[in-house]
Amino acid sequence: MTGTTCRVPDEWLLGGRHAILLDREVRTALSKVNLIMRIIQLFLLDRNAVSCIKDANAGKEPTDEKRKTLLERLRNLDQIGVRISPLLSIIEGEKGRADTAEEKAACVLKEAGALERFYRNAQVDSQLLRDTVDLASETFAGCIEEFWGLREEFLNFAFPQLGGGVPKEKRSAIEAKLIAEARRIGLQAGDPALMLNLAALYGGRAARELLKPTKMKLYNALSDLHVVSRLGLFLATARKLRATLSIEVVTLDQGLDGVLRGIELVDQTPGEGGALKHHVRYSASLFDELSRDEALDVTERVLTAYDVSVV
Repeated sequence: MTGTTCRVPDEWLLGGRHAILLDREVRTALSKVNLIMRIIQLFLLDRNAVSCIKDANAGKEPTDEKRKTLLERLRNLDQIGVRISPLLSIIEGEKGRADTAEEKAACVLKEAGALERFYRNAQVDSQLLRDTVDLASETFAGCIEEFWGLREEFLNFAFPQLGGGVPKEKRSAIEAKLIAEARRIGLQAGDPALMLNLAALYGGRAARELLKPTKMKLYNALSDLHVVSRLGLFLATARKLRATLSIEVVTLDQGLDGVLRGIELVDQTPGEGGALKHHVRYSASLFDELSRDEALDVTERVLTAYDVSVV
């Protein structure tokens, strides 16, 4: 919980080549900013943000107000000193499923070209992506987070439990089921798959919008869940390079945006082979229908079930 002393542990293991590619990303940024301050302002574009850029490049102005606002924001980022990358979009892919290496390479080249055409002043990583297209396509088509499979199994269990909403008198029982299943399959106490499903159970609008449990589109939900670990990897890479990295995700997805505003990543520790450890703090604001104390009680019940101390 942000603003409290509760710290929920979480850990991911990503393929080491992710870290190699991100090292190159951050080093390229460092070479073009004040090396004394070593501060990088990085905007990561997700799939719908890149799609908006592609439409604008093709002369298709949006008619939807939300997309108009997004396009204006994207244009306003075109400033000297701002760094912009489509890596989140590239990792997710274009197909709503895992890409083949060939599909991923085509995606890398298209998105690199789209950003290069759209931006004139901001720093984009288009040339870097073209130079490393083989590495990027092999890395992001062939490597997924270690816990992806466990999270997919958990979502398959959790989504029918959540459905379109759970009556208040049944929530305690569903909470117990979710925690028990997460423990049974080996998810960690603070795993976002568990915590965001609990937030959605207790009326969390952002978590429910991100997960969309009634649609059962697991790849999309998992891609958004893993934005958390991918941001952690960026921060850990920057920390290893002794840089201060300010990251903002640009998205049209209100669920993803709301969830990212309700979590805090702390204590990123990169390890061997791409290993990454960090803590995630979850804000009580994610649990819309609970008070702060009630939300903290949910977290403490999770920790008690896992026999983890609140520190």
